Amino acid sequence: MRTTIEIDDGKIKAAQLLYANLNKTELVDLALSELIRLEKNRQLARLAGKFPELREVPRRKF
Repeated sequence: MRTTIEIDDGKIKAAQLLYANLNKTELVDLALSELIRLEKNRQLARLAGKFPELREVPRRKF
């Protein structure tokens, strides 16, 4: 979907220094993906301890 947005030039330049191989569209996509990931992690953390009847999930050991 095409969208026109205004982004602070300083923030774009700082991001391009960190991710030189990404263009502006890819930077915005990465930023949105990270924002979504962080919020999902926060929501998951808020659920901690709310379901004491659940069994612990077995995890692989490396």
